[in-house]
Amino acid sequence: MEIVSYIVLTQTLFAIVLLTSKRPKWVYDRILITMLVIIAWVIIGSLFRSANKVNFLFKNFNLVSFTISLVPLLYLYVRTSLNEHPEFRKKDLLHLIAPAIMLLESIVVPGMYEIEEAMSHTPKIEIGTFIYFGISLVYIMVYMLIIFRKISRHQEELPNLFSYTSSRITYNWIKIVILLFVFNWVITGITMMINVLFQNQLINPGLVFFINFGVFSFAISYFGFFQPSIFLAPRSSELVLESRLKRNIEDDKTKYKKSNLTEDRANVYLQKITALLEAERLYLKPDLAIQEISDKLDVPKHYLTESLNTYMGKNFYTLINEYRIEEFKSLASDDKNSRLTLLALAYDSGFNSKSAFNLVFKKQTGETPSQFLRTLRASQVIS
Repeated sequence: MEIVSYIVLTQTLFAIVLLTSKRPKWVYDRILITMLVIIAWVIIGSLFRSANKVNFLFKNFNLVSFTISLVPLLYLYVRTSLNEHPEFRKKDLLHLIAPAIMLLESIVVPGMYEIEEAMSHTPKIEIGTFIYFGISLVYIMVYMLIIFRKISRHQEELPNLFSYTSSRITYNWIKIVILLFVFNWVITGITMMINVLFQNQLINPGLVFFINFGVFSFAISYFGFFQPSIFLAPRSSELVLESRLKRNIEDDKTKYKKSNLTEDRANVYLQKITALLEAERLYLKPDLAIQEISDKLDVPKHYLTESLNTYMGKNFYTLINEYRIEEFKSLASDDKNSRLTLLALAYDSGFNSKSAFNLVFKKQTGETPSQFLRTLRASQVIS
């Protein structure tokens, strides 16, 4: 187990160094660094205890309380990275109350629920340990559901803000990371139960825990490091996200009932959007976001979103990809492009992936790009 722990520790420390050197560094990057520091601390503490070298720093070391603190921090990472104003608020400290209580308990009543004992080579584990472990798992599951809901609502809002789909804006990796975390606890708990039932150390729960812990550490540091800023605030480099999360167009119409945007003003905005897109052909930019339109027109983006949803009946994603489909058809109809592949034409039209292009084209035209191209080529031969 020590070898695995040292490998995980080395990887974690390396990730801390990389993230510390990252520029620019947002508040959620600092939260991520804090999480990795905690992971490193957990591993170091476990190594000291396993070597019976317990000094004042690790005298009442509680693996669970430190590990559990990663869950609310992961939630705060998601909240700050998907918030209009990414900042750490004082009330965010409330999320750390449960881990703090668990840590305080381990100091006041040392060894009350020895999870480390469950990780050792003895099958004798107190029932209190399982209760403690179960409560911790429930705590993790509650936060998992909260995080999943926040990410799902963010993903539902994406069509109003972006003209493309990409793993870098969906935050699906967060779901994978927290599932790894839950999986680690479940598997560790199962191995503990197996050892108790058979009164023998068939499987080393500590080894299972730290292997999975290492995968979790690698995943969160890797994806976190390469997670770019996906929203740029007007005239600044601050990361922002539209704070009003709209479920769908019908929900938007209900939400906009209290809006002061009149139909006449909305129509003016729609005309400006159309004129800008056609004049500058912005739809050819694969990473076009509504924020850029907002900056160029000097109109708040929530007005643009409302105008599109309420008075045009479509979201930003649909609007831009309609332009791209027409561009593709135009390029495909030009004999000069007859030697270009479908994918090349799609990229030239503003799409950023083959799958997105095929999906959008089929949805808007009722046929696949290949079917369209065959029909087009046949009509050109006849003519």
